[in-house]
Amino acid sequence: MRLVIPHSPLVSKQVIDWAESARTPVVIQTPSNGISSLGLLYLLEWIRSQPDGEYHHWILDCGSEAALALEAIRQGVKHLRLAQDNLAYPKIETIAGQHGAQIVSEPYSSLDLRFSRNIAADIEAFLALDKGRNPLKMPDK
Repeated sequence: MRLVIPHSPLVSKQVIDWAESARTPVVIQTPSNGISSLGLLYLLEWIRSQPDGEYHHWILDCGSEAALALEAIRQGVKHLRLAQDNLAYPKIETIAGQHGAQIVSEPYSSLDLRFSRNIAADIEAFLALDKGRNPLKMPDK
């Protein structure tokens, strides 16, 4: 799986606009451990403020914060990432399934857009690495 990691709502909006205009699927993940530094409510508002579309999908990275992952599930988040070495991981994965949510655990490579100067070109180059070999997998919605 290839993920794009924006660091602001403005950049995520640019990623979404690019995905929709290029008709190319993009999986967007919140910054690693962003739930600890930015806070769950901020990240939820960030995700919810973005336009819906056919060509993008969000994953909320909860780092090792099991309690915040549970709250995210309660708030309706459908795709989360939680550190697998967390002792609560199996229980949270079960609870997520009961609420129609998914803990995404597959390995990934990511394009961190923190210092990107040309978002569209960087995404195109990053996703082109998979063309014809391993197409981008979109998690079930």
